[in-house]
Amino acid sequence: MHATLEDFDDVQTRSFLQRWHSVAEEDPKERVRLQAQLERALDESRAIRDLSGNPLLLTMMAILNRNQDLPRDRVELYREASRVRSTSGMQAGPFWWTRSRGRKRRRCSESSPAPCNKAQPALQATL
Repeated sequence: MHATLEDFDDVQTRSFLQRWHSVAEEDPKERVRLQAQLERALDESRAIRDLSGNPLLLTMMAILNRNQDLPRDRVELYREASRVRSTSGMQAGPFWWTRSRGRKRRRCSESSPAPCNKAQPALQATL
């Protein structure tokens, strides 16, 4: 069996970001700020916008965006995504990171669902 995952169009990208932030960020003001920051990066950088059609890369952008401004070119984005993945202890398989000011990151996965029981199913439903 062979399957191809089609890229998101602009409407699907914006819809995904709205749903992702609604689940990933509890604070409404921070949710709006983070989503606007990411959408601004997409508007300002064609390289980043071109990559955002890929759901996996878009998810990584949303994760990176929670901790820093997104790089505006492809190479830097991949470098930052690799750095975060290698230094954060992210494992293969389902994952989701959260961050709130003054609190540590926590990993949510099928093997350790306790801290994220509420948010994880809703996030998976948006994917």
